This record gives sequence, C-alpha cells and structure tokens, in this order.
Amino acid sequence: MILPKINQIGDTMVEVLISMAIVSMILGGAYVTSNKSLISIRDAQEHVDALKLASAEVELVKAITPTSGILCYTLDGTIQTISANCTLTNTGAINLTNIQPSYKVAITVDATGTYKVQINWDTVSGLINGGNVEMYYRADR
Repeated sequence: MILPKINQIGDTMVEVLISMAIVSMILGGAYVTSNKSLISIRDAQEHVDALKLASAEVELVKAITPTSGILCYTLDGTIQTISANCTLTNTGAINLTNIQPSYKVAITVDATGTYKVQINWDTVSGLINGGNVEMYYRADR
C-alpha cells in the first residue's frame, strides 16, 4: 500500500529562527535610535532650564546690584555670598537633596561693573560639567 503524500503545513524551525533574528535586529535598532533621541531631548531641556535660570539670575542682579564677591540668588530673592559655586535645581531653589540635574551657579563682577552669570551642570550624556551657559550684564554707573 502506498501512502499518499501529505502536504507540509507550517514553517520549519530554521525559518522561524531567521524571522526572529530579523525582528530582533529591527527592534534593537529602534531601541538604540529612540534612546539617543531621548538623551538629545533631555540634554536640550537641561540647556533651556539653564538659560532660564541664568536669565532669572541676571534679572535679580539688575534689581539688587551687589558690589563684589561670588554670589548666588535663589529665585525667592535670597542672596548667598559664597566662596564657591552654589547649586540650584532647575526651578531656582537651593539643591539640598542633590537631585539631578544640579546647576552650579556663580555670579562675579569685574572692575567695570560687568556681571557674569555662569552656570555649569553634569549633562545627561555623562559629561562632568559638560553643560555651560554664560550671560553678562553691565550695570549703569
């Protein structure tokens, strides 16, 4: 008795493994791309926050016009005269809990009455003090 030939139904194991490898490579590429995009977006947001913070510090310098020293202001108007940079959050509050990003702020004034607001921070991409924003204000005498 001759058995009839049964049609093969379904995929072989090799076909399944190849399709899984292709899908894994596509998903891995999508993950890498989206992760890099997220880091770029967060880096840009940190820079925008630093610019806002520097602008607020310049406005406080305009209002108070201190005479010398390295200074730092919280956004509620508290003045800190310090010997090193103070550390603020992105909302301008003193960073006591060391939340990230921590913005290190220093305000200096030279003999001509030009104030320099400098803000440094560790970037989300891992650069220590990799972010830097400087703003200048010259007080009228």
